[in-house]
Amino acid sequence: MKNNLQEISVALYELGLAPLSYAEKERYIIDPRTSNFVILKRQIESLGFGDVLGESLWQQMRDGATKINLPYRTLIGEDTVACELQFTRSTNNNYFFNQYTVRLLGTEQNTNLPFKKQTIPVEYYDCANRSLSLEESYNLLKGKWVKKDVLYPDGIYYKDWQSYDFTMVNVSGNYRLQLMGKDRLFSTEQAIASYPLADYGKHKSIGELCRSLDRGNVEEINVVLAIGARVRLKVEANPASGKLNFYNGNRRAILSRQGELVTMSVNKPAFKQNLDLPGERIIEDMNKKKVRKRIKR
Repeated sequence: MKNNLQEISVALYELGLAPLSYAEKERYIIDPRTSNFVILKRQIESLGFGDVLGESLWQQMRDGATKINLPYRTLIGEDTVACELQFTRSTNNNYFFNQYTVRLLGTEQNTNLPFKKQTIPVEYYDCANRSLSLEESYNLLKGKWVKKDVLYPDGIYYKDWQSYDFTMVNVSGNYRLQLMGKDRLFSTEQAIASYPLADYGKHKSIGELCRSLDRGNVEEINVVLAIGARVRLKVEANPASGKLNFYNGNRRAILSRQGELVTMSVNKPAFKQNLDLPGERIIEDMNKKKVRKRIKR
C-alpha cells in the first residue's frame, strides 16, 4: 500500500498536479482505488470542477464503460454555465480526460444564439498550466483575454494571451482562437505596479492579484487619488491595447500614474453631486446626438 501511495504521489508531481493531502492518503488506505482514478480526480479538481464528480466517475470506471460523459452545471456570477466532461478508455484499460464542452447560457442578446459553446482540450501533462480551467473558459466566452501556456508549431509551450474571435467558427464548431504572440507579452504585474494602489483587493499580494487578472478576472482594488482620497475601482487586463481597463462602478475610468481619475459617463447620472469623488472629472459621452434648435421664420 505504501508503495502504491508513493507511485501516485510521484505521478501527480510529474503531471504538475497538487500532491495527495493527508486526508486523501487516509481515505486511499481505507478505500483503495487505482492511480488512474486518483490522477483523473485531481485533474478535474485542478480545472475548477470540484470533487462532486469523483464518485460518478469511479462507478463508471469500475463498470468498464468505453466512454464516460459527466454533466456539470454551475452558476458563475449571474451566468448559468453547463459543461460535459468527456473521458475515453484506452487499449490498456486506462482512462483519459480528453476534453470538456462548456456552454454559456443566456447570451442570445450578444450572439443571436441561446448559448455560446466551446470544446476545451485537456492536456495530460501539466494539466493545470496547459489546460484552460472552467473559470478561464468562462472568461474567454465573456470576451476576456486569458494568459496561458500555448503550444507553438516549434513544439514548445510559451506563455501567451488568447481570446476568442466570435465572428469565426471552425469546422468543429469552435470559435477561432486568436493569440497576441509570444513576442508581444503583456505583463499585468508591471502594468499595475505603476499605479497608486492602496491594497490588492481580496488578495494578499500583488502576485495573487496579477495571477487572477491573467485568468481574465475582473478585480476590485482601492487606489489613492492625487488629492489623498481613496476610491474603489474595478480593473481588468487588456493586452490588446497594452494596458489595464479601469471602471468606476459601471462607468469606464481613466486612472493616471499620479492618481488623477477621469470617469467616462454615457448618461448623466441623477444627483450628480452625490456620485462624484473629490478630484474626479466626469466627461460626458461625445457621441450623443446634437439637438438642433429650430429657427423661426
